[in-house]
Amino acid sequence: MIEQVREYKIISKIGEGGMGVVYKAFDENLERFVALKAIHPTYTSNDELLSRFKNEAKVQANLSHPNIVSLYNFFKENDTFFMVMEYIDGETLSQRIKRVGLIPPHKCIPMFVQILSAIDFAHKKGVIHRDIKPSNILITKDDTIKVMDFGIAKVLGDRGLTKTGTKMGTIYYMSPEQIQGLKDIDGRSDIYSLGITFFEMLTGQLPYNVNTESDFYIMQQIVEVQIPSVKKYYPYVPDKVDIAILKATQKNRDERFQTCQEFIDFIKFEDIPEQSELIKKEITIPPIERKSQPKIETNVTSSQFDPVNKIYEYPKSSIAGRISGYIIDSLVFSIPYAVLAGIADNGNRDALPFATILIIVGLIFYFIRDGLRKGKGIGKGVANLRTINIKTNQPITMAQSAGRQIINWIGLAIYGIGFLIDIILLFADSKGRRISDFMLGTQVINEKDYRPN
Repeated sequence: MIEQVREYKIISKIGEGGMGVVYKAFDENLERFVALKAIHPTYTSNDELLSRFKNEAKVQANLSHPNIVSLYNFFKENDTFFMVMEYIDGETLSQRIKRVGLIPPHKCIPMFVQILSAIDFAHKKGVIHRDIKPSNILITKDDTIKVMDFGIAKVLGDRGLTKTGTKMGTIYYMSPEQIQGLKDIDGRSDIYSLGITFFEMLTGQLPYNVNTESDFYIMQQIVEVQIPSVKKYYPYVPDKVDIAILKATQKNRDERFQTCQEFIDFIKFEDIPEQSELIKKEITIPPIERKSQPKIETNVTSSQFDPVNKIYEYPKSSIAGRISGYIIDSLVFSIPYAVLAGIADNGNRDALPFATILIIVGLIFYFIRDGLRKGKGIGKGVANLRTINIKTNQPITMAQSAGRQIINWIGLAIYGIGFLIDIILLFADSKGRRISDFMLGTQVINEKDYRPN
């Protein structure tokens, strides 16, 4: 370890990452501690990259905010470039999460508002962070937040962040537009990263399946899979915070908060006193044990995209709901059927065959029941169920509605064998999918689980 760089006496090594090594040092001229970052030669051997570092250093040096780490100097010494920054006596947010597991709402929200305030200030100055993550956020002993490393991602380029050795802990916070390589990255990309960071603060874990070494699989989750509710992992999170995180992490950036100030205003709890009372009560509630990183399971509480089969996975629908839906539909169907069957019986039966009546009434009824009501037929509506296309995660179409009915009738007509198989599938671990569902790629799900794209 080096002992002296110019007027900076090295005290100890604070940390080391893909960018280089950070030391705690003592500025002998100004008699204060500083953080001295020695930038890795890989990044300083390229003249163009070095020029961009210098420009970004100038920008960050002008970001004077109580929640942003100040940059004091940027210089070259013995073929190595150094950044001299404000020294923070504390720990990174990443270290805090590893140490405590999760940060309960009454402590987490004030800290997160500080993060938002810092990023909002930078955005108003025209600076996009691009690499927001817990390891780039420092916490002092009195829980004051300090955000660091502004502009670094812009210098390196978003794709540079996924190099071997730096991918883990970085790519998970990248926005879908960063993953897709869009050129017009703006502040809403930071807002997405903030939403993921907020999720991790409140739960102690990331919202995506991290038990894989596949970059492609992780990127596919970020681009295609809606993150689950925070309440799945920590039920004491206020509803408005849960909504805020889902809004901040929308795949379409037009659907997110458009500014950090808008994010702050949404989660201000003086505007919702009942939520403030909930937070006060939570102080006496012990935090749940930190869970291991979740794997994508068959039984989930929200949509999960299965990249292998290219379908959305939902838990099995309620058996009681399915049965009650069948009963309700049967009762509703029997009324027009009985009327038309009576007409056929009293009239010219050859002109209006009984089978024709059954098909016409059944199709019309099914169109109304499922097609026109976007997968929520009469019985399903009462039972809070919905039929969706698991390949598109959208309600079934009119054609699929009719197709399901025709296939189900055929199954019932073959001596009831198809109906018997349906009953077995309904109760088996097949997510309650009938023969028609397997053929058409549909599934009846619980309405509360449905997460539209």
